Amino acid sequence: MNHRFFSRCCGVLLVGALAASTAQAQLPGYSVVAAPWMGADAAAPGTARVHALAYLRNTEYFNPLEEGQTWFGTQLAVQRAWEVSPQITFRAGAWMNHTYGGTTRLLPLVQMRYETAESSSAGRWQWLAGTLDGAASHGLLEPLYDASRALEDPLEYGLQGTKRMGRWRSDQWISWQKAIVYAEPALERIWAGTTQHLDVWSRGEQRVSLLAQALWSHAGGQIDASPVGTPEGNRFNGALGVSATGGLLEAQAARLFYSDPLARFSPVEQGGGLLLHVHAQPRLNAHHRLRLGATYWNASDFVAPGGGYLFQSVNRYDPTVYQKERRLLIGRLGWDRFHQAHHLSVRVDPVVDLQSKTLEWAFSFYWQMHLTP
Repeated sequence: MNHRFFSRCCGVLLVGALAASTAQAQLPGYSVVAAPWMGADAAAPGTARVHALAYLRNTEYFNPLEEGQTWFGTQLAVQRAWEVSPQITFRAGAWMNHTYGGTTRLLPLVQMRYETAESSSAGRWQWLAGTLDGAASHGLLEPLYDASRALEDPLEYGLQGTKRMGRWRSDQWISWQKAIVYAEPALERIWAGTTQHLDVWSRGEQRVSLLAQALWSHAGGQIDASPVGTPEGNRFNGALGVSATGGLLEAQAARLFYSDPLARFSPVEQGGGLLLHVHAQPRLNAHHRLRLGATYWNASDFVAPGGGYLFQSVNRYDPTVYQKERRLLIGRLGWDRFHQAHHLSVRVDPVVDLQSKTLEWAFSFYWQMHLTP
C-alpha cells in the first residue's frame, strides 16, 4: 500500500471528527435516517400517530461489488394504539412507500405487545408479535444491516423479545422475509438474530460498553419449485465489539464474522472483518447539528446477506463477482436540523478504496415528520 496516499486520506476524513472533539457526541447511526415506525416513535395507547419521510439517496459507486444506485421517494405510516390491559398494547395501521417514477407498496402495521412489570432482579421484558420493532431499532452494525433497506424494505414481521435490566439491553427476533406456496418458483427465507449491549462502566456522560450480535439467514423449503441449482441452506454472521463514549466523542471497534458451512451461496465459506469508527455531532445551536466522523473497514472473505454490500467480498446480484480483500475509509459528513415535529438531514459520505486508490461518494437527503392528530 502507498503509505503517503493512506496518510492523506486519513487526514482528509478524520479532520472533521477530531475538530469536533470539543462538542457533544451521540451514538453513531447508520448512513441513512431510518424510521422505526413501530419503535420509540410509535403511537401511545389511546392516540394516533402519523409519520412521513421524504428521501433522496444517491450512491456514486463504480466498483464491481457495489454499483451506484438512486432511491427517490416518500414513505407514509399511519397508526393507532389501544390499551387492552395495563400490560398489553395493540397497534394497527398502514405503511406506504412510493418510489418516484417507480412502484408503490402498501403494507399493514399490526403489532401485539406484552410488557412485564419492571423489577430490580428481572428487569423488564417486552414480547411482540406481528410488525416488529426492527430496522435500525436492532442496533446492528452497518456491515450487517444495509442502509438502503430502511428505504426499500424497513418493515419486519414475526416474533420478538426485548429486555432491559440495569445496564444490559437485549433484543432477539425471528422474521419471515419470504413465504411460499406449493410449487412456487422461489425459496422460503427466514431471518433471525440477537443483539446484546452491556454498559460495563459509566460516569456522567462517559461510558464504556460491550456489544455482541448474531444473525442467522435461512433459504430453503420443501414445497417450492425453484430452478435446479438455486442455492439453499443456512448462513451465519456475528460481531463482538466495544465502544467508548465521552462528552466529546465516541469511538467504536468491532470484529465481524461470516460462515456458510457448505459454501452453497458463493465461493466464500467463512471470513471476517475489522470495523473501526469515530463519530461526533457538534451542536451549532438549539436546532442545528453537524455530523462528523470516519469509518475504517478491513475485511477478508466477508459476506452478510442483509448487510451493506459496499463492505462485502461478493456482488449481491452475481456471486461469481468476487474480491477477497476489502479495505475502505469512509467519511461521515452531515448537517441536521431538528424541530419538535420534524427532522431534516443532509449527508455526504466520501468512500476511499485503499486497494484501488479510488474515491467514490454517497449523498443523502431526508426529511421526516412525526405528527399526532
